[in-house]
Amino acid sequence: MDDVRASIRLYRKAREHGAVVIDAYTSPLPSVIRVEPGDPRPEERLGFPTPGKSPEHLGDAEVAQCLLREVEYVAAHSSALARIDPDVAAAVLAGTRPRPSFAPVVLLAGELMAAEAIAALLGRRTGTDFRGWFLDPWSGRVERPRTGVIGRVREWLARRALRGFLSGPVRQPPGRLHAEQGPSPLAARP
Repeated sequence: MDDVRASIRLYRKAREHGAVVIDAYTSPLPSVIRVEPGDPRPEERLGFPTPGKSPEHLGDAEVAQCLLREVEYVAAHSSALARIDPDVAAAVLAGTRPRPSFAPVVLLAGELMAAEAIAALLGRRTGTDFRGWFLDPWSGRVERPRTGVIGRVREWLARRALRGFLSGPVRQPPGRLHAEQGPSPLAARP
């Protein structure tokens, strides 16, 4: 969701008019979501503080909470955390840095959504549903959300990891070079 207020309005109107919504998550990985008129909306299933509220009257704190809930879902059900810089993630979640857009990811997500839209127009079903899925182009894997106990445990772990980004200094993941360690050994190779 690029704009939380506009997305909530879109999803609500689509339900009212019986329309399908094709969307993507705020994610460093390309993703696609297909929400049919009877499916739960992201604000309902991700626990946004918005049901029953007018999008125009949402405060910045409520919008930030919606973004955090979406990012928690992405972190729980994809390899997104392995693909981002923790400092950048912390700054985006804290609202001190805009969300970066990496052109290849945006293009791939657009292609996934276009293919899903064509399938919807042709009346065809694909494997995409209201939970969506992610494509990890670095590993060549399709990542689908987990359900049941495994899904809930992963969501709890993701919430904990992301709240750690916001509450204290960011720890570097193992194997990552710190700036004070000097340049990468790969940088010296011709």
